[in-house]
Amino acid sequence: MRNRRMIITISCAALATMVLVLGCVNPAQEQVLKGDNFFKQQQWDNAIAAYNKAIELSPELNTAELNTKLTEAYINRGTDYEATSDYDKAIADYMKALEMNPTISVVGLNTKLSTAYTNRGTTYEIKGDYDKAIADYSSALKMDLGFTNAYFKRGNIFLQRKDYDKAIADYTKAIDITPKLALAYYKRGDTYYKKRDYVKAIADYTKMIELDPKNGAAYYVRGLAYSKNVEKVKAEDDFSKARALGYQSY
Repeated sequence: MRNRRMIITISCAALATMVLVLGCVNPAQEQVLKGDNFFKQQQWDNAIAAYNKAIELSPELNTAELNTKLTEAYINRGTDYEATSDYDKAIADYMKALEMNPTISVVGLNTKLSTAYTNRGTTYEIKGDYDKAIADYSSALKMDLGFTNAYFKRGNIFLQRKDYDKAIADYTKAIDITPKLALAYYKRGDTYYKKRDYVKAIADYTKMIELDPKNGAAYYVRGLAYSKNVEKVKAEDDFSKARALGYQSY
């Protein structure tokens, strides 16, 4: 009986100590919890402020997990800025996310940083700075070779610059990774069309139509390719289908 009482006394003391420890969350950890809550609510400004405050209070908290959270918060806020056409702020946030991670040592962070590079590249592209855009898309692919969006977007710039072989190579990579990416077939078809390789253009437009059968523009451009390939009946049939789907050429 005496031993039993001792065990109960020790257990109660241990439980009391545990409750005391759990009840005393340090200020830095409290900021992390606040940041997590703001993150879930997509309140990026508040989340970033809380995470940074946590690091300020206790620098040793800047662990892989917290670094990942803060990185993602900057990327998400940058995306919001981009959506509202506040491109300079978007670039600043993407840059901050990338500066925080000069080397890749966190499992799972590569894709997030690829997103940051790709998003910043998109912002540069919108601003007309195509060299920086290409550089960022290329950096994204160094982080993650399976990042379809970077191949597709870089291909678009190569197409615009009439660097057709590079554009085709990038669209092909995008298709290899994501075989049902209809727009990649469409854009590669456009590239073949500009190279006057109408047979390959028709093949890609046909694949686009298989994936998106109600896309009037795809019928129209395939009609143009048929016309160039001296297949008038097929061309007229595609033009008719395009009009039936509400597509009007300009």
